[in-house]
Amino acid sequence: MPGTALLDSKIVLCKLSPGLGGAMEDFAVVNIVEGSIGLVHPDQAGEFYDLMHSYLSKVGITAFKVDVIQIMEVGWSLRKGLSKSLAQNFNGIGLISSMQQCNDFFLLGTQEISMGRVGDDFWYQDPNGDPMGVCWSQGVHMIHCAYNSMWMGQFIQPDWDMFQSDHLCKNSMLDLGLSVRGRCAGRDPKEKRIKGYSHCYTPISGSVHVSDIEWDQKKDATEMGKVEEYAVYLSESDKLLVKMRI
Repeated sequence: MPGTALLDSKIVLCKLSPGLGGAMEDFAVVNIVEGSIGLVHPDQAGEFYDLMHSYLSKVGITAFKVDVIQIMEVGWSLRKGLSKSLAQNFNGIGLISSMQQCNDFFLLGTQEISMGRVGDDFWYQDPNGDPMGVCWSQGVHMIHCAYNSMWMGQFIQPDWDMFQSDHLCKNSMLDLGLSVRGRCAGRDPKEKRIKGYSHCYTPISGSVHVSDIEWDQKKDATEMGKVEEYAVYLSESDKLLVKMRI
């Protein structure tokens, strides 16, 4: 808020460009226009970001997410300030970028994007889309993410962001480390949605071990596969166990 820090800051009214104004109505954009945005003087952009990022870095945060990032098209000073703070506090790569494909920010905005959104917002009020009928459905959201990942994945780690589902298989998970639940589900032609059918499934049992995990699938996790003991958290029973690798 203006006056709470030693920065030249103020609340600025928003004016949509003709292109954005003619696009699909977006609740987030509507709220931004109604509430305006807070800005600092461009010369203080680096200090502004460092005030936040230095604290996060000190308490152990290794990365952060920037949303509505296209707003930063107001000037290169803000972009440079963000890049400078990232280099100082997050090893130069700790930025998860959200909505960066809105404009040229993805390629020109900063040098530190390591993970980024590859889809539009999924409005979660309804598993199959916004009940008001003005926003994208989950199916379209998934298609956007899949196709965009093929291109953007050549530059950054794709982030598919958010999903919601009432699919029964969403609860299929390790139960006490010993059993995995399997469920049959299908598409209801009348409701035009994926719907679970409880009468079509029965529990099945099996086993899993920490040695079954393919630790070498990610470089950062390779060394984790060589330790002797693992802490395993069982979410449904809310228990923490210590397991041996062998």
